[in-house]
Amino acid sequence: MAFPETIFKWLNNLRNEAGKTTVIYPTAFLVAVSISLYMLGMVFYLRDQFGVSAKVVGAFQAVWWLSYLIFCIVLQPVYNRILPRVLVLMSTALSCIVILGLLTAAQLWMVFIYQVLFGAAISLCWPPLMGWLSHGFEGRELSRIQGKYNLCWCTGGIAGPFLAGLLSNESSVLTIYAVVCLFFGATCLIAGAAMTFPAVGKAGKVNDVKAIDEVDAKGIETPLRYPAWVGIFVSFLFTGMITSIYPYYAREALMISEPDIGTLMSVRALFNAAAFILLGYLTFWHFRAWQMVAAVIIMATLTMAMEYFPEVVPTGFFLAGAGVMAAMTYANSLFHGTSGSKNRTFRAAVHEVLLSLGSVGGAFLSGIIYEQYSMSGVYRFFAVCLLLGAAIQVLLIFAMRKSK
Repeated sequence: MAFPETIFKWLNNLRNEAGKTTVIYPTAFLVAVSISLYMLGMVFYLRDQFGVSAKVVGAFQAVWWLSYLIFCIVLQPVYNRILPRVLVLMSTALSCIVILGLLTAAQLWMVFIYQVLFGAAISLCWPPLMGWLSHGFEGRELSRIQGKYNLCWCTGGIAGPFLAGLLSNESSVLTIYAVVCLFFGATCLIAGAAMTFPAVGKAGKVNDVKAIDEVDAKGIETPLRYPAWVGIFVSFLFTGMITSIYPYYAREALMISEPDIGTLMSVRALFNAAAFILLGYLTFWHFRAWQMVAAVIIMATLTMAMEYFPEVVPTGFFLAGAGVMAAMTYANSLFHGTSGSKNRTFRAAVHEVLLSLGSVGGAFLSGIIYEQYSMSGVYRFFAVCLLLGAAIQVLLIFAMRKSK
């Protein structure tokens, strides 16, 4: 009897001590797997079911990001009025319903409508989740918990494209069903945690804005958030292209198989996750401007390299480097944006707006340029955009130093 009683006591203590990260980290993983699986899977699904062009694929991905962006802005007042766990639960449950509806769509315009609804559903997830996680933390501790969160998110980003490649090789429809199952699992996880763990179920009873004013306001906001925000915008122009038009180009022009394309996307996500682990524990980049500019310039160089070495192995190395640089720009935007802020949820929403705008522009413009010119034109265009972003960062940094 002693052994079962010991186990029961241990489980009860675990239940009582479990905090918000118990539900936030695994939820972030499941949602990340679902979204990355969906994004790559839909490239193949649209091609197989509707025979669409690259321009339509780019527009389809851009519609999701644009919908997500608009609803992040529109729903800003809602984020501080409804508990984060309720918003995230609504997000995952609605995502299940919307994607099931998408599978029934017989015409392309109906698929686009469901894409808009899916963007709206996901807008209820990330800003509340990030605001909930970062509440009450500053400096090294803030960086550490954001690093763990980003690790969970990026680990999901590794698994999603790999699964999409394997499942799409069997059937593109199978990939979309897997997305529904994952969102359903996330819904059950959040609901179960709220009912099981006291710290989660009772969390958030105080008004979010009031709580942050009392706990988080340090009056040390850094102007480095502005060059950091430029970096996240231009880097996600590249990301929007890589997640939409590159898989289409690789399949149609380079004759790379779906599993190999999925592996390439997973390599990028793997190195992205590894960089997040390191950045979460290292502080050399905190409040330093030079590394922001360097990350964007290196990403521009890698973009040009992909034009001249399109084979699978070199592309894998270039995407690995791009994943590391994307982690740098992402971490800079999130850390310098939220550091010292009185309203973390609002700053997280600003971060998401810029990220989304970059992804919208990257997906939409790359589809148009690819159709009108070639993939070489796409690579050169985005390399120029990245270099212009680095130049703007340098100007902002010098302006800040001059004002001081």
